[in-house]
Amino acid sequence: MKIFGITINGNSIGQVLIGIFIGWLIGLGISWMNVFGHSGQAPLICAMAGGISAVGRLLV
Repeated sequence: MKIFGITINGNSIGQVLIGIFIGWLIGLGISWMNVFGHSGQAPLICAMAGGISAVGRLLV
């Protein structure tokens, strides 16, 4: 399936999901270490950034 010139297959979906999961883990670590004070939103923000980064890598 092609959307906006990107071929969507199992490999590309897996890359995006792995990017989101790794971003969530990084955010969880940041939240756990209280790097920027207590931020319950750090895992969500980092997961979104990881997903956006993975989609950006698919576009290039």
